[in-house]
Amino acid sequence: FPPSVFPSVLIAFTKIFKLAIGEMERWFTADGSRGLGLALSESVAALDRLGNFYFTEDLHMLLTTVFRPLGTMESLR
Repeated sequence: FPPSVFPSVLIAFTKIFKLAIGEMERWFTADGSRGLGLALSESVAALDRLGNFYFTEDLHMLLTTVFRPLGTMESLR
């Protein structure tokens, strides 16, 4: 990202990641380890990989098995 845009992108991504982690914590508090399902854990991991791509532009970080069916790969181009 251009230097002038980077802080805004970083702040926006941080807010999304904070919401996802907060939701994960809420489920854990309510149901213990049963509340942390595979889908919820994988969605946070997908956000982590997407953030890594945004900041490094390393396509190897993206799981095409996850992002291709969602149409994410096409929208990144």
